[in-house]
Amino acid sequence: MFKPVPMLKLTVLVLPRHVDALTRSLGRSGFVHLVSAPAQSPEHLLQQVSRGDDRKRLEARLQRCRDLFGRLELREPDAPPPAAAPGAETGLAPAAAAVEAADEALLARLEPACHAEAAAAGALLQESGLLVKSVELLNANPFLRDVPLPELRQLAHLHVVFGQLPLQAAVPVAARLAGRALLLQEETPDGTALRLLAVAPRAQRFAVDAELAKAGFRPEPLPPDLAGTGAEAQAQLRGRLGELLLELEHHRERIRELAAASRPSLESLCWRLKSRLAELHAQEQFGALSELVCVAGWIPAARRADAERLVREATDGLALAEFAPPTAAELVGDGDAKVPVEFQRSAWLEPFQELVALYGVPRYSEIEPSPVLAVGFVLMFGVMFGDLGHGLVLALAGLATRRSRPATRKAGTFLLFGGLASMLFGLLYGSLFGYEQFRWLHHTWTVSPLHSPGRLFLAGIGIGVLTLSAGVILNILNHFRRRQFAAGIFDKAGVLGLLFYWGALTLGVLAWRRGDVPAWAAALALALPLGLIFLREPVGLFLHRRRAGGAPPAEEGWGAVLFIAFMEVFETVTTFLGNTVSFIRVGAFALSHAALCLVIYTVGDMLHALPGGSLWVALTAIAGNAIVILLEGLIVAIQGLRLQYYEFFSKFFSGDGTRYAPFRLT
Repeated sequence: MFKPVPMLKLTVLVLPRHVDALTRSLGRSGFVHLVSAPAQSPEHLLQQVSRGDDRKRLEARLQRCRDLFGRLELREPDAPPPAAAPGAETGLAPAAAAVEAADEALLARLEPACHAEAAAAGALLQESGLLVKSVELLNANPFLRDVPLPELRQLAHLHVVFGQLPLQAAVPVAARLAGRALLLQEETPDGTALRLLAVAPRAQRFAVDAELAKAGFRPEPLPPDLAGTGAEAQAQLRGRLGELLLELEHHRERIRELAAASRPSLESLCWRLKSRLAELHAQEQFGALSELVCVAGWIPAARRADAERLVREATDGLALAEFAPPTAAELVGDGDAKVPVEFQRSAWLEPFQELVALYGVPRYSEIEPSPVLAVGFVLMFGVMFGDLGHGLVLALAGLATRRSRPATRKAGTFLLFGGLASMLFGLLYGSLFGYEQFRWLHHTWTVSPLHSPGRLFLAGIGIGVLTLSAGVILNILNHFRRRQFAAGIFDKAGVLGLLFYWGALTLGVLAWRRGDVPAWAAALALALPLGLIFLREPVGLFLHRRRAGGAPPAEEGWGAVLFIAFMEVFETVTTFLGNTVSFIRVGAFALSHAALCLVIYTVGDMLHALPGGSLWVALTAIAGNAIVILLEGLIVAIQGLRLQYYEFFSKFFSGDGTRYAPFRLT
């Protein structure tokens, strides 16, 4: 469980005529993590397979296909249609020219018809939009109802304008245009502007327009083709709108018929193009050498037999497949950081594996920390959020969420484990929905968290010591697994760092219990490991120069080396001290949780004297506990995750690994 899934490096040499069939087989199998063969070839002997021209041509065709989906109001398929289901030929068949000709014929048949119907519908929509605006304009100016509109436009001696004027500008405009224009005003339904009809002598038109423009007037000219009075024109416009809607519905019906008739073939074409493009993208990671093509990737070791059968069937046995473990350095290329990591499958650990991946992906040679993360995170959540009632609510919500649908199963696991831990520590604290006065629920600890905060802070420190020690031990194991023994011993998070940390903790406990510490014990526990850590840099430089046969060490900048060594020791001390003290927040959040619950019941006691006091007390308790569960529960979870990431993971976890992402066509 602490190791990723074992991997094998797969290298296949295949003839060019089998590349497409092999690519399709790899994509359908869905277990081969492809890597760039040219980048990992010795001395870069392989040339990258070029598929740029084919990819651009198919991308242009796919875009045309997507345009048709939009015009036909169809949804682009996110799963293979029956005609292109897994197992069918989703890529271009051997007769590629015939398939491409059929695809082009389909697009050439559909595009003109779709464009014509879409253009006709667009023109009708545009015309109907103009008619709707005209109807709204006439409806908003009821004083035009009995006015002959053509005559209004042909007045020889009068200038008439319609439009909207800001409400605050009405009085100033009326004062400035007094004696020069007749203004008819009506407030708009929203009360923010005025509908204005201005009538002025023809000779005053420029002055009137200028005054209105300065006041923020927005003209709304009448359409030039309106005939009859305002009421007659409005009736004509509504009749024409009805005709347009019938025509528009006719074109939409034609589009629906066209969509229904062409949907199967269009979906099949779209999926085939996307599948082929995925194949071309994958093939651009292949390498070419003379008359052969090299395919490189990683597979789970348990799938070796499946990979052999896949290669044999796709190439008619005319291919060479080689498998190598990650320890074969010449075949790995970029080291264990580039070996893809697949987490061991576990329904209960999967949510915590996602938390690990959120921080980073472990290297292939590193210990996979999700089991340790799960225990530490759940333990800290329980300590900080200990309450039997609150935990029960979370656990029940977790069970319901896990059973509702697969998409919420991970969140349900978090809630379930967190709720169970909260219930456990709620029993230890003697707390049920923040209430600690139940006689049957005695305290396993001497007193509740509110009455003994020091006990909580010590518990937080104890959790911190366990967490930091586990992180250092994992770092030591990671170095030893990579045969980096010097780093595993002399690193500040190595054997010497752990000895210093445990020694300092032992001295602290002795000083607390006895009041003094023997000098020899302090020298042994503190000075010895720190001194060895200090010597790491100078000794390393000395040995390096001796092996290189260079100048004497005294001439190689010993001052800088000693300063680096001192800073290494200083960082060791401050890091362990700061990280340990950081875990006091575990006790602090447990204390704040109890204090917040106390506030809820104190407010309830204050409301008890009011009319209907029992009801107010019940409502306060329910609302207060709901806020605690939702808000503080989230804050506590974030703080627990922060301690895991920054105090625990920083000791051993590189996070620069590669996630296993196999090539899939479906």
